Amino acid sequence: IQSVRSDLILIEDEIDSVLIEWDRINQEDLKQLVNPVTFNYQQISALFSPDGLLLQPEKVSFQDFNEKFSKEVSPSLSFFDYFFSSLIMFFIIFASMLLSTVATVRERASNSYVRIVSSKRRGFSFILGDFVSLALIIFIQVLAISIISGFFVSFQVYDLLFSILLYSFPAICLFVLLGIAIGYIFGSQESAVIATISLSLIFIIFMPFITPVEAMPPIISTLVSLAPSVILESKIRLLTLFRIYPDFNLFDMFSF
Repeated sequence: IQSVRSDLILIEDEIDSVLIEWDRINQEDLKQLVNPVTFNYQQISALFSPDGLLLQPEKVSFQDFNEKFSKEVSPSLSFFDYFFSSLIMFFIIFASMLLSTVATVRERASNSYVRIVSSKRRGFSFILGDFVSLALIIFIQVLAISIISGFFVSFQVYDLLFSILLYSFPAICLFVLLGIAIGYIFGSQESAVIATISLSLIFIIFMPFITPVEAMPPIISTLVSLAPSVILESKIRLLTLFRIYPDFNLFDMFSF
């Protein structure tokens, strides 16, 4: 403060010297000026006490930013918030494929399967009935998981519940059909279950949450980005974290 006070005093002396020179200007020159300059200033030395302290310091108030905007800013996202979309996709992949595969293999091994095949009922309607029943079971389970997750995430799951189920529906249909296809390809339950688990692990390992696409080589990352699980998981993540409702374009339909 002493150094600031000395600097201000020097500035005052300079201003006084300028005023003295200004008084020496010819009065005729002043008449030629349209707006003469006037100086009205307060003595700077009067602002300080002999000890070098400010006589009238400015009052400064501090306010916490978080306290001011706590009601406007959304709470920070937790680990489970980022993991929610991957959790939904993990469950859809594993549960849809495994349930549909085991149900198809057991139905083929049952005694009633021979009567169903030999009847006049078409095979398409038979597969469609299995698909609808299995997809409905997985759909109800995804609904239950989303409702329970509402107690552990920061965003409003219940406001986005219908949209989450809507974006999960293509994944449920796709992996249920894939599990039914595996159940018809393999003859025994053991081989079908092993194939289903191996294929589902491949989908899960290349999920962005476990293996980021950016960390892969360019060719592999391009192929992985075309996987339906990666596309659907990214759309659910955009919905839950940023409230963005992404559309399905022709490129996404081609990947399915």
